[in-house]
Amino acid sequence: MTTSVPRGTRRRKNEHLRYKREFKSHTSKLNKYQTYDEIVNYLKALEKKFAGIIHLGKLGVTTEKRTLYAVHLGQRFPKRPHKGHPKAVIVIDAGIHAREWITVSSALCLIVHLATYYESDAFLQKFHWIILPLVNADGYEYSWKTDRLWRKTRSKPPNAEIAGDRECVGVDPNRNWGTHWGEKGVQRYNVCTEVYAGPYPFSEPEVAALSDIIEYYREHVALHISLHAFSQIILSPFGYKGEANGDHKKQALVMKAGVDAIKATSGLNYKYGSIYEAMYAASGSSIDFIYEALGVKETFVIELRDTGKFGFVLPQREILPTCKESIAAIIAMAKETSRAD
Repeated sequence: MTTSVPRGTRRRKNEHLRYKREFKSHTSKLNKYQTYDEIVNYLKALEKKFAGIIHLGKLGVTTEKRTLYAVHLGQRFPKRPHKGHPKAVIVIDAGIHAREWITVSSALCLIVHLATYYESDAFLQKFHWIILPLVNADGYEYSWKTDRLWRKTRSKPPNAEIAGDRECVGVDPNRNWGTHWGEKGVQRYNVCTEVYAGPYPFSEPEVAALSDIIEYYREHVALHISLHAFSQIILSPFGYKGEANGDHKKQALVMKAGVDAIKATSGLNYKYGSIYEAMYAASGSSIDFIYEALGVKETFVIELRDTGKFGFVLPQREILPTCKESIAAIIAMAKETSRAD
C-alpha cells in the first residue's frame, strides 16, 4: 500500500525549493567583495528585480559626496514621520568601520534573503525592514584603493595634522555618537588614532544620517542591529560603563537566540554580553546612544567572523557561510524580540 503525499505539502516543498534556487542565484554575485560602485549597481538591480518589495532610499551624502543608501523592504519611506506606517521597524546597519568588508557582504545577503522570501513568509511581513548596507562609504573605498585596514571616515577635522608622510584624517564613526562622547576608550584630541571621536558628536554626515533615520522611526523600532567584525560575539549596551542596563535580562534572551541560531547553522560558537564587560570600554558608540537617547530597548552589535586567524581580511570563501550565520541570527533575534513583550 502506497501513501500519497498531500498536494499542499508537495506545493510547499516545491515553493521552498524554488525560493532556495532563487536566493542562490541572487547571492552568486556575493561570493566576492564588491566596491562601492558595484554595490550601488547591485542594489539598483535588486530594486528593479523585486519591484514593489525593495525600495531604495537616499539618506544623504558623505564627506566625499558619495550617496548613502537605505534599503526598505515591506514599506516605502513615508512622507511624514510617524504617519501611515503601523508595522514595527527593524533596522540593520553595516560597514560603519571601513575595513570590515564582511559586514557589507552580510547585509547584502540579508537584503536578498528578505526580498526572496518576503511574500511567502508571514513573519517577515510583520516588519518594515530597513537595511543600510554601507554606512562609511568613503572609508570603505579608501580601504579598497589605498589602505586595506583603514577604519575611520575620510573627513578632515579642523585640527588635522601631518604625521610623518601621511595626513591624519578621519573619525571613528562608532565613537562619534552623542551619549558619553569622548569619555572612555576614545581619543578626543589625537586625530591620528583609530579611535578619534571627532571634533564634536555627530560631526560625521554618515553618523548623522544613520542616527536621523533611527530617530525618525524611534517609536516603532523593535530591533536594531549593527554588524561589525571581528570576534564572533553579540553585544548589548553599555560600552561606556560596566553597570548593567535596565533591560539586560530581555537583551540576554535576544542575544542567546542569535548565538543559538548561529550554532545550529554552522556549528560555530559565538559569545554574548555587554560591550564593556565582553570586550572593552567604548564610549560614544551607536548602540549606547540608540538605547539611552532614542529609547530603543533592543539594540545590539553582532561581531561576525572570525576570532583572529584572518581578522579583518576574511577570505572570500568565508562570505557565504558568514552570510548564512548572520541571517539566521538576525531572524532568530527578531523572533525573540517579538516574544519579549
